[in-house]
Amino acid sequence: MFPELEASRNQPLSFRKFDEIVAPFCADCAQRIGAYELYQQTNQSVEALMTVLDLPWEGNALDFIGKEVTLP
Repeated sequence: MFPELEASRNQPLSFRKFDEIVAPFCADCAQRIGAYELYQQTNQSVEALMTVLDLPWEGNALDFIGKEVTLP
C-alpha cells in the first residue's frame, strides 16, 4: 500500500532521523527537570518558575513541572 515505507522498513535509522524523532521529547523532559530543580532550590518560588518558563499564570507553571495545583 505504501511502497516508500516498505522500502525503508529494513534500513537502519540514521542519526539525523533519530535526532529528529527523539530531540523534542528529550528537550521537553530536560526542561521539566530543570524547572523542577529550580522550584525546589528557590524554596518553591512559583514566581521564579513563572519567570524562567515565561508563563503568565501560577497554575500553568505548576502544571508544567507536574505539581498538583490547589486553589486557595
